[in-house]
Amino acid sequence: MERRLRLQAQYIEALLSQNETLTAQVASDREAKPASLPAAPDMTSPATPPIQSSPASSYLAPNADGVIDLAAAVMATKSDEPVNPFAIRSINPKTVREVTLQVSGIVAGPARCAVINGRLLQAGDMTESLTVERIDPEAVVFAHAAQRLRVPVGKAAVRVRLPL
Repeated sequence: MERRLRLQAQYIEALLSQNETLTAQVASDREAKPASLPAAPDMTSPATPPIQSSPASSYLAPNADGVIDLAAAVMATKSDEPVNPFAIRSINPKTVREVTLQVSGIVAGPARCAVINGRLLQAGDMTESLTVERIDPEAVVFAHAAQRLRVPVGKAAVRVRLPL
């Protein structure tokens, strides 16, 4: 029992010394790197807007059943009221069209392509009323109105419910 307590005390001492060392290193790094001011804009070249990339969390992705319900997402964004995540929603099936997207693979190169539903498509092409916005190494980003869909490469097809 006494040996066990000694070992635990040694572990605690080692952890404390590591913590002190890391804290000192972080403090010295902060002192060594003062906050720098942003660079002055270059007035010789024409102004170009910076490229804005959307965070990955702003894309709609397939759920566990392999479905992206764009019709429900559009319905939720039309209302000015806050969305209740526990409310049961129903959409009239006559106002929804379901399409299937299967991204079989990505072809790398100067102009990246994707095999979608057996067709080779590039950014800017359309399929099933969805525009291929961007092709990433592991997924394809589609655009439909103001919504962005991210469909991963895989053997399973993704069903997309679109509003009519």
